[in-house]
Amino acid sequence: MNRQKKQGFTLSEVVITICIIGIISAIMIPSYVERYQHRARIVAWRHAYSAVANALLLMKMDTVVVTSEKDAVDTLAKYLNAIKICDTLQASEKGCRKNPDDPVKDLKGNVLYGSLDSAGGGCASIVLLNGVTLCLDSFGKAAPLWFDVNGQKGPNRVGYDIFQAIVNFPDFIIMPANGWTSGYGPANSQMMTREYGDGTCQNIDHGFGCSAYYLTHDE
Repeated sequence: MNRQKKQGFTLSEVVITICIIGIISAIMIPSYVERYQHRARIVAWRHAYSAVANALLLMKMDTVVVTSEKDAVDTLAKYLNAIKICDTLQASEKGCRKNPDDPVKDLKGNVLYGSLDSAGGGCASIVLLNGVTLCLDSFGKAAPLWFDVNGQKGPNRVGYDIFQAIVNFPDFIIMPANGWTSGYGPANSQMMTREYGDGTCQNIDHGFGCSAYYLTHDE
């Protein structure tokens, strides 16, 4: 009676297979992790932008009147149920940011500002319950509002974890930055002149166009 010879894998074949799987995993896993984190940052930006838009709408419905940057920050923080407010250039002292000297970089990684606190003429910080930090720079019809979706974490790159919007406080309107103007920083087509950018995510506008782009695009 003939018996069939059992087939199996040799130890060397098993080792080689494991090595191949390990190499593939080492290549693929970081890519998947980065994609997941990228998606998480976009979702955080959208949620934060929507929260501010809703807060401004409620402020308008309540006929709120704001007359200064501090007044705007305090009132906006109230409507957002913020957990912390830090006055201009006092974010680190009051616990809104760990390191006041972390620079703000453009999409390529080049330094734009010495820190988020000193962006523009200096901004007042609002920390939300989920850790997202807002930073209001100036007050009026075209006040830049920074969104740091990583909060206390880096790398503080525009279009990566830092996004921009422009707020018109007299009318309680918010619009995402879709470009850059050398005269006044982040820009959009309705509230201020735009020199560079067209609402897409590109390097020519330092990445500010990503703010408008990622409200409607995932990649």
